Amino acid sequence: MFMIYFILLLCQAFCSKSSRFRNPKPEMIKEIINDYNYMANLNESILFQYSNYYGTYSMSLVQDSNNEIPLAQSLDGNFSQGCHPYSRKIAQSQLQSITPLLESETTDTLKGVITSVYAANHFVFVLRSDFKLFIMKIDYDNINMDVLDFSQYEIVDLIKDFDNVDESSQMLNSELLCSQYLRQGGQIFCFIISEYGIVQFSYNQEEGKMISISKLFNLKNEQINHIFFSDENNLLLITYPNAGVDIYKMNSDGFLFFLNNISPFNNSNNSNNFKQAKMDEKSNYLYILNENKGVHIYNFDTYNQTFKENKMYIYLKGGDTFDFHNNTMFILAQTEDQLQYALEIFIDFDNQQYYFNKIHQFGQDVYDLYVGDMFVLFVGSDRLHQVIYHSVYKDFDAQHEQFYFSDIDIIQVDELNPPWKYSLYSGQAYEDGILSKVNLTYTQTFLVGISENEVSLFRLRLIAPLVLCTAYERKKEYYQLTLNSTLCPSLQNRTQNQFQFCQVQANFSFEGVNVIIYEEHQTIFMVTEIVLILIILILVIALVYYRRHLYIPLSEQEEKQIEEYSNRQLNTENIKTIL
Repeated sequence: MFMIYFILLLCQAFCSKSSRFRNPKPEMIKEIINDYNYMANLNESILFQYSNYYGTYSMSLVQDSNNEIPLAQSLDGNFSQGCHPYSRKIAQSQLQSITPLLESETTDTLKGVITSVYAANHFVFVLRSDFKLFIMKIDYDNINMDVLDFSQYEIVDLIKDFDNVDESSQMLNSELLCSQYLRQGGQIFCFIISEYGIVQFSYNQEEGKMISISKLFNLKNEQINHIFFSDENNLLLITYPNAGVDIYKMNSDGFLFFLNNISPFNNSNNSNNFKQAKMDEKSNYLYILNENKGVHIYNFDTYNQTFKENKMYIYLKGGDTFDFHNNTMFILAQTEDQLQYALEIFIDFDNQQYYFNKIHQFGQDVYDLYVGDMFVLFVGSDRLHQVIYHSVYKDFDAQHEQFYFSDIDIIQVDELNPPWKYSLYSGQAYEDGILSKVNLTYTQTFLVGISENEVSLFRLRLIAPLVLCTAYERKKEYYQLTLNSTLCPSLQNRTQNQFQFCQVQANFSFEGVNVIIYEEHQTIFMVTEIVLILIILILVIALVYYRRHLYIPLSEQEEKQIEEYSNRQLNTENIKTIL
């Protein structure tokens, strides 16, 4: 039933006036890596990665030109002779989980539920329905590029900053967001938007103190579906189901001024249900998700501060929420039968067209989705969450494994922005297992998630593909490695195009030998070698000094002693001989 409905849905999209295209033309760019000879001691293993191609979505390893080696499924320590390929992996770690409490509270006597979270540079702001704001300090380890702790927090009571509320009031339809850019002195502006209006507060992250809190104004008498803040343009977007999107401009003092309202198809006979509005900070495109129509797109003129509707829109019914990275978008939607799915869409603004790439179905309800640099996180019910890679054309036959984790109860996430700026990391990517002590290349993202009562900090690592070689015999083997990657040096300065990929050829040999010195032992070996050389040099210098300054005087002394001894010999000339 679901597939039949979906086919009808796609046919409906074909017939619309939208700009969808169906026949992309993939473009392959070839690169070659220089040949290399790897060696390992007998009964030992080595592994290597190609960090320039961490976007590798598939790989092929062939031995002696005709024997293709299948992808290894697990790293369990049972390695066989020779080299084996491993596809890219995803690893997740829960770092900390706490329940923020008032002094008079326990986990069984909470007076409110968590409604929203915002991860700033050095603090996490958590909003609760009983008008309590928890400001949690993040303790970074800048040397090891990690997060140590965020359990210390202060509590701000906001009830006095809203009108017509008392101790029994609850703001269940409320969200919190901030301007990520730091103002002078480490100051940031944040907004709490609820059915009771908008409250703005200013917080100094460097000194860790609240500067000001003030009520701005009330909102329309309609439920708020979504809020979004554009850091690049200082724009606050508030999405209402029927009234469309109200757009406010923030000035340098953090105050908001009404700029415009956008309501696509407001004059048509079709009912609207606007779900979300977000802006692409790099390209200044505004996306508005309409449950009944799809995604409307607007161009933002930064000079005149005006919006103009784009000729392209993405036609899709049943959309509930969406997120994007660059020109890859995911829409979480459902059919008329209430079956939930996620659709991956590639957007080409140069040619004013888009492409439906992949459909993802779920075995449980999905609350939210978050699109990161290379991954998508589907926040699911029953503590079951899924992470996948994105921006890989479906006909590229990607070798991706399904990754799930279930140790965290979350319904919403926000990405943490640590003080260091690295796209690639090198270190121990796994916390346990056979590779826990091995340095690997990976990308890393810290995320803060909330449930009704808990705040959790967890980490996702995307580990680049690797080749692992084991030597049990003294012999030399030859391999041809092929990598297909969406990221490579040749594509570094190009605009993202999901139909382009790099095919990388790398030939190498692997040899098992009796004794070699590995890189991690080279420092000790070199130090020992230098010490031995210095000792030998000292001995040689001492010997030369001895021969030049001690041997000659000693020889002269011996000659003098011999001469004196000769002079003391008996004179036999005057001794009479007895006959």
